[in-house]
Amino acid sequence: EALHTARPAQRYKFSHSPMALFSSGRTIFENMLESEKTPLMPVSVAMHALSSALQFARVYGPALVDFISDLHKTELDQAKALSMADSTMQATYAKKNQELAFRNTPIPAALKPLNITSWSFEKETYPLVWKNNLSVSNAVSLYTAAIWILLASFSAGRATSLRSLKRDCFRQSPIDNLYDIVQRVPKTSERFDLEEIHRPIPDLIHDYGLEFAAFVCELEARRGFIADDSESYLFGRILAEHAVRANRYLKGDFYKVPLGLDSITNAIDLFQDWSESPLIDAKRW
Repeated sequence: EALHTARPAQRYKFSHSPMALFSSGRTIFENMLESEKTPLMPVSVAMHALSSALQFARVYGPALVDFISDLHKTELDQAKALSMADSTMQATYAKKNQELAFRNTPIPAALKPLNITSWSFEKETYPLVWKNNLSVSNAVSLYTAAIWILLASFSAGRATSLRSLKRDCFRQSPIDNLYDIVQRVPKTSERFDLEEIHRPIPDLIHDYGLEFAAFVCELEARRGFIADDSESYLFGRILAEHAVRANRYLKGDFYKVPLGLDSITNAIDLFQDWSESPLIDAKRW
């Protein structure tokens, strides 16, 4: 205000009125500060992540679906053989049953390179020694990250749109028989509603997505959750490591909530380390 009032004596006139500068409360600061843009991912990192995600989905995806299904069946058979009620299993035998199920379930040959050595660790940690002793929980996180990277890459969807994907988001167009992914995005109007849009994806990504949806179904079935595909999230909280570690008798409706961004970030960090993403200044991007 003082600068504006003293403008007659100024060599270079300060002609902006205080009312105009502060009309929105932040105008002056937004005009003076440079906007901070999200840094672009280096091409080498992006291509490595995409290549690694494609390889993981192709090599390990179908086998993980079968492995989770076999673990579930072994759990059920052991519980039936012991004639134990759900409450007893939950209270005294759940963890032992998991360990026994893991030992008694053959690991598919396709998963051998992952070196899965247990159902879960006492505390899931992420050092580079995973290559020697991954857990089933770790493998689920790696699979989640791989599919997230593929869908984010081929749909250019924001994190919110990807988290809100339903399990039936993969469609085949009746017009041209090509494949789409159905995402929910904010409308361009002033309303806060979300609208569904169809974005084209390659047939290979469509197939990988369906395999992952089947994987989510297996995880939910193990916990006794039955839901329609249109009501269940593709990236649901059933994918969280604590949910994978939990015994199958715990109940609740947490699976109706999408996976948290922290869990997704941790899964991507795990995947980038596991796939040995290129280092920049000795650090992961």
